Amino acid sequence: MDRKRQQNVFVAYTPYHIFISLIMALSGGDKDEDQHLIIVSNFSDAQLMYKSLLSCPSLPFKEIVFYKGEYNLDILNSFQRKFARFLGVRRICRDLVSHIKHEKIDKVYLFNEDRAYSLAILDYVSKQKGAVKASFVEDGTTNYSSYIERKKMPYLIFGKIFYGLWWKNVPVMGTSKFFDENWAFFPDFVRPELSDKVKKQIPLKGILELERNQIAARVLLDYEFKLKDIQDLNAIILLSHSSVIARFPEYKSMLLRVIQKAQSLGYKVDSGSDFLNLNNQPNVTRLRSSAPLEFIFILARDNIQLVVSDLSTTALTARLLLNNAKIVSAGVLLGSKDERFLNMLDALGVKLPKSFEEFDQYL
Repeated sequence: MDRKRQQNVFVAYTPYHIFISLIMALSGGDKDEDQHLIIVSNFSDAQLMYKSLLSCPSLPFKEIVFYKGEYNLDILNSFQRKFARFLGVRRICRDLVSHIKHEKIDKVYLFNEDRAYSLAILDYVSKQKGAVKASFVEDGTTNYSSYIERKKMPYLIFGKIFYGLWWKNVPVMGTSKFFDENWAFFPDFVRPELSDKVKKQIPLKGILELERNQIAARVLLDYEFKLKDIQDLNAIILLSHSSVIARFPEYKSMLLRVIQKAQSLGYKVDSGSDFLNLNNQPNVTRLRSSAPLEFIFILARDNIQLVVSDLSTTALTARLLLNNAKIVSAGVLLGSKDERFLNMLDALGVKLPKSFEEFDQYL
């Protein structure tokens, strides 16, 4: 009698989740396993990403399933939009659990424990008495930071009434007793609240497979990039929201100086936004904000010399994927006081200037 193949599913809510799902699936686990990917469209251009992946050769997934989430609901009335959002989330929760049942999934990889979708799946896992396993995969900085979520009581009560008794506050993601493992790029820095979980490093060999199979290049073509423009990038500057930077006028001036200095050296810069009024500037490319940044890092890693970020996951993935680049985070300048995460960045060699003068020195 043939042995049943194990069925694993990755449930992704962001491009970062999709990136990790790809490299974990491409890393070549047990040959008796099938990998599935579910995308819930809670980010800009999610359907574009889904269709692009379907057109890629050598995908490691048995299937890719797409659920239209609550992102950009086309309803003008704000009350209707909020109510429709709750209805949509509840529907997706039900559909996700039904799909996992139908496909006889043996293991679920979740990147975010706090979302209603994940809580509904974990509620299902809890009722299977060990027949279905769940693993937590890092959601970015939350795996390493000191952040603690505190939902207000009215919101919790409403959620339990509207979604189910399984709806709850998750102070620290990844702490559910139903997670048997914690997958992270930097397991040595995982926050102490997760110390009771088996720590596993996300396998890095999948990154090379992602490049070799030309999946990254194929996806970026659908985002209307010219691959030559991406491969020639020397510096990437990632900006916080314009409302944040507006509170720090010196920061905006400093970014402009960075770009001007790079231009004077003949560097090709990707600015990621245009509120700096960089249209038609020589050697400056605007990054489509929804594009998967990790794919850009993979294609341009031989040329990128500098990455300027805030305190987002970008600083981590840049450090992971770009061996020769200087990574500078403006987190301290923008007011971050998360000592645990700042110490991690410092240990990884990410520059953390404490003044604008010091920032200039790093450049």
